[in-house]
This record gives sequence, C-alpha cells and structure tokens, in this order.
Amino acid sequence: MACKSGTVDPCSLNDSSSREKLVKDGKCAPYYLESEDILHRCIPTVFGSSIKEIVNDKNEPITNNNKNITKDGLEKGSKVVQALIDLQNVGLKVLEDVGNSWWLILAGFGIALVASFLYIVVMRWIAGLMVWLTTYAVLTLLGYGVYYCYTKYKELDDAGESSDFVFTADLSVYKDSKKTWLAFTIILGVFLLILILLLLALRKRIQIAVALIKEGSRAISSMLFTLLFPIIPWLLQLIVFTWFVAVGVYLVTTGDPEFQLKKNESAVTDTLCKYQDQNETCVFVKFSGEVTIFRLQVYHLFGWFWLLNFVIALGQCVLAGSFASYYWAWDKKTDIPTFPVMASFMRTLR
Repeated sequence: MACKSGTVDPCSLNDSSSREKLVKDGKCAPYYLESEDILHRCIPTVFGSSIKEIVNDKNEPITNNNKNITKDGLEKGSKVVQALIDLQNVGLKVLEDVGNSWWLILAGFGIALVASFLYIVVMRWIAGLMVWLTTYAVLTLLGYGVYYCYTKYKELDDAGESSDFVFTADLSVYKDSKKTWLAFTIILGVFLLILILLLLALRKRIQIAVALIKEGSRAISSMLFTLLFPIIPWLLQLIVFTWFVAVGVYLVTTGDPEFQLKKNESAVTDTLCKYQDQNETCVFVKFSGEVTIFRLQVYHLFGWFWLLNFVIALGQCVLAGSFASYYWAWDKKTDIPTFPVMASFMRTLR
C-alpha cells in the first residue's frame, strides 16, 4: 500500500479491516498506478495489469474524499491518461527529429527557395505548359493515391483485419488499420472530384490566368527585389509584436501584489503576508490595479492591432506601387525607375 510516511504501523497492513480504516482516514491511498519518469514527472504506465486495487478486487466503489471510485472507472481514466502520454511521446519524437535533422530542413528550405525563384523566372516563357502540366500532374497523383489507398483497404478487409481504431504513438498501427486507408481513400477522392469539377468549370479562366502569370513573371524579372521585400514587413511585424509583449508585461505587473494566507482549506487575504505562521502558506493571487491601468491595457491592445495592420498595409501598398510602375510604363526598358521598390516605399510614406 502507498501510505503517508510515519503514520502507519506496517503490521496493521495485514488486516483487511485495518486497511479499509486507513484508507477512510486518508492515511493510505485506495489504489495506485505503476508509473515511470517522463520529463521529470511521475506519469502512470497504463496497462490492464498495472492497476492495483488495495481494498478489494471487486468492482465495488471505493470512497475517497467523498467520491466513489470503481475499478472500471479507473481503467477508463487510465486509457485517457495513456492517450495523453502517447500524444506527448509523438511531440517528443518530432522535437528530437527536428533537433537531429535541422541542417537538412534548412537545406530543404534553401533548395525550395532556389527552385521557386527559377520557377517564377521560367514562367514567362512556358507558363501555359507549366500550369497545365502541374494541373494534370496533381490530378494524376490524386488518382493514383485513391487507387493505392483503396487497394490497401481492400487487401486488409479481405484479410479480416480488425476495424478497431486506437490512438497510439506507434505509426505502424495506423498503417495496418483498414480504417486509415478507407479514410485516405475518401479524402483523396473528394479532393480529386472537386479539382475535376473546378477544371471543367474554369478552363477558360485558367487561360486568362496563364496570360497574367506570364506578365507577372516579366514584372518580377524586371524588379527582383520584390522577391526579398516581404522580409522587411515581416521584421517590422516582429518588432511590433516584441514591443507589444514587453509593454504588456509592464502593464500587467503594474500595481501592488496581493497574497493569501492558506491554512488547510481556509484562505485569508493578506497583502504583504505579514502575519504568516509556520502552518500557513503565502500564495500570490494577483496584482491590484486601478481602472486607469485597465484602460491603458485596452489602449495598448488597440495600438498593437493598429500598428500591426499598418505594417501589413504598408507592405501591400509598396508592392502594389512597384508593380504599378511596371505596368504603367510605356517603355519597359527606360520608364521603369531604377529602384522601383524604394520609390514606391517613399510614395507610400508620403
């Protein structure tokens, strides 16, 4: 049994009536779970045989703090805890994978950046081919995905695999579940149907979009800095958010701290915990604030929204002005400003 240290005679644990009395008196726990250390926390290891009933092995309610606890209820709660542990394990594995392969992720970002830039540049010559080829490639992949997922589902269904779905960190369990493949089949099939209907309904508009893409590629090729300019609004948004958090922390902590003296179940408000004895615990409650401080917090929140949207609109106006200087230029070689983005930025500020 799990009991409070120094309060129980070990010899009394051999008697059933004594154990029940110890549980009712709150000196011993009515049950306990086998646990393991996860991130320096004692987390129950939930298996069917790990539940230890202390008082009895029957499905009779055990009274603890005026609450009835049964073995069935304990097992159901254990399954929820196990699901949370599995979810935590998935998160830990993701973080571990990111830590081990961060350089591959950065390399992938770099390759994607170069590939995207080349894709934009070549679109001025082969926009039509690229658009239709990409469209048909997506449709082909979705079609093959539907076929493959349905084949796997049919294979598992014919083999008589169980249809029970259990949440676990072991991804191989999902791979061997026919419900997983059935869900993938339905989802991919819906996407495929939607794309086909959109393609049939908007085929003429796609041709117009191809012409716009060609012209947009020419504009970007003439003003390459427009590809890097979005970094500037992003940095400005980061600065605004940092300012919001820093000032917000000061506003929230403005005022005198209030504490409570807690002893057993009672609590007495004492601003400075001046009259605390050895049996009482001083607990922080909040910072006392006036109405003016609350108004400042609301004003600060409004200011953050305003500045954030101002930065977003600034970036949009600068890019719009840059591309306008290209589209409205009579001679693309001579009438476009040398620094179109900078010129648009100055016009926007004016």
